[in-house]
Amino acid sequence: YGFNSDYTDLAISHSPNAVYLIQSITTWKTIPLWSDTIYGGYPFASDPLSGLWYPPGWLVLVYPSAFLFNLIVLLHLFWGGLGIFRWLDRQGYSLPGALFGAILFESMPKVLAHFAAGHVTLVYAISWTGWLLFAEDVRQNSKKGFGWVLPGMVLGMILLADVRWGVYAGLLWIGYGIFLLVERKIIGNKPIRTKEIIRIVWGWSKGFILAFVAGFIAAAPLLLPLSEFITL
Repeated sequence: YGFNSDYTDLAISHSPNAVYLIQSITTWKTIPLWSDTIYGGYPFASDPLSGLWYPPGWLVLVYPSAFLFNLIVLLHLFWGGLGIFRWLDRQGYSLPGALFGAILFESMPKVLAHFAAGHVTLVYAISWTGWLLFAEDVRQNSKKGFGWVLPGMVLGMILLADVRWGVYAGLLWIGYGIFLLVERKIIGNKPIRTKEIIRIVWGWSKGFILAFVAGFIAAAPLLLPLSEFITL
């Protein structure tokens, strides 16, 4: 699609934000914290759709155009499919099965509908979902190192891309984490005593909290100003 579509958030939100950001950097040599483009202005740094805090989206700053936005979305769809493929492959699915799952994810009607409506940041965020599941699988099999905080960092990227999807992704992360814990650590270790279950759950909880804190820190540039903005 292009900027001449009848209904698209690309033309009324994402593209103007990208143009304003570029002008601020090139003309005033500063990263804009405030925008005066709507009525009396609003805090640009607090706007989840400003595109200010999501690094993979900065490619469009080269020259805001329908082509670049479309290219970035297509790259995210490929990235999303790759994440689902890696997750399914880690679960032991065959190569055709993992590929089929990845293709189904990329072609979901919900994702394509958001793309058509110009909700590019939602497509960005959704594309990290498979990597979040993959990262939690890695975390529960890591005794130390970066794997412990990996799912939190992925959730941080989702929040920076579009904070709305971060809510659903966070719930999915918690649910999937509990599922893996029960399936592999509790049910998979029969017979098991109550004290051992408590120890396993406590260890999982500490790791989850650590990963969550890492994700919050990664998304803090957006979440902190946004928390003040929403009170208004």
